[in-house]
Amino acid sequence: MLEDGLVFTFIGDAKTVVLAGDFNGWKTSLLFEKKTNNIWIYTWDKRMDGGKHLYKLMIDGIWIEDPLNTNFIIDQSGQKVSCFTLEKDFIPFKKFPLLLKENEYVFRYYSDSAHSVMLVGDFNHWNPYSNPMKYAGAGWYEIRMKMTPGYHTYCYVVDGEWIPDPGNLVQYADQTGNIVNVLKVPGALKPY
Repeated sequence: MLEDGLVFTFIGDAKTVVLAGDFNGWKTSLLFEKKTNNIWIYTWDKRMDGGKHLYKLMIDGIWIEDPLNTNFIIDQSGQKVSCFTLEKDFIPFKKFPLLLKENEYVFRYYSDSAHSVMLVGDFNHWNPYSNPMKYAGAGWYEIRMKMTPGYHTYCYVVDGEWIPDPGNLVQYADQTGNIVNVLKVPGALKPY
């Protein structure tokens, strides 16, 4: 485990290596990247709940347990399923929203299944239709925003569900108990 991701590795000759587990709904969408000497790497860089997690690898279309992990369970069909335990929630360190230049930020959100992602906050009166995010590829949605100096609260609306930004750990509960994020934009505040 790194500060910004959980690293899965596979060593061997293969054309494709895929990771699937309970943490991604067992979807076969997490492709390893081949490095030198038949070393394959996949880095999970999203939030993951603490506790026991199950996963398998698919090597050229064939499911196997992780040969580099000695921890496993036997499922109902008698097959080995690799597992690992996180003692606490894994929250990757990411620097989003990212400051691009003076008061201009890029907001990014990852989802491999979302149909629409909107940015909402005090800067658009929490209107979920004001700032739709554009699909940037590989599961990432993003939007560039010019922000005024001061503190701003925001979150995302993903397919109609209001979700805090997993890339910004500065959060608090608003008046209704919803978790929202806080972004501090430097600069002199302008009087009204």
